[in-house]
Amino acid sequence: STIFKTNEEGKIKLIGLKPGHYKIYETKIPEGYYVTEKPIDNEPIANSKGEFVNEFFVDIDGDIKKNEHGVVDGVDENLITTIENTPYTGKFRVQKVGENGIDKLEGASFALYKVINGEVDKTKIIEPVALKDSVNNPITGLVEFKDLENGDYLLEETKAPDDYVISKAQWKVSVNNGKVNIHSTDGSGQYTITDGTLTLNVVNEKPKTSEFMIKKV
Repeated sequence: STIFKTNEEGKIKLIGLKPGHYKIYETKIPEGYYVTEKPIDNEPIANSKGEFVNEFFVDIDGDIKKNEHGVVDGVDENLITTIENTPYTGKFRVQKVGENGIDKLEGASFALYKVINGEVDKTKIIEPVALKDSVNNPITGLVEFKDLENGDYLLEETKAPDDYVISKAQWKVSVNNGKVNIHSTDGSGQYTITDGTLTLNVVNEKPKTSEFMIKKV
């Protein structure tokens, strides 16, 4: 076996191949990515390392063939195969609830920001999408942040439902190869997992009222 490394354009040039059957294994995948399509290796090579991604044949004339009957474009240094790597992404949901932790509330807004080198970048707001039920009706108070690449984020509430007080808590969100972790800055927040997706339940409270006794003198 021979190890090749891609260049800055992500390409490898194979030259001087002798006639025979060749298999390509991706032994080192860029951090935060995975192999998009994994073909079946019908005849695995013993002690092979990495992900099997493709195979081809070289005939006695030096022509490259995808199999023993079909020719793949290998002339004039054109690509004979493309191996796609897809970035891991994560997602999570936010459910807005009332003081009892049960009543679903609508009308809240949330903003998610990327944290770069410990600094919160508030110039770019990541907006959530509202979720709908099986008959395409909006689900009260439930939104989803999706397609999040590896890294750290900060979540905060930017608008409370009518007649409720906005939450002053902030939530630190980390995404690592599709896995999401959320931690509150003040210890608040309740978490559930539905269909493998983490949901943060954010509680809003009504304004506190004060009572006064007025005495005429």
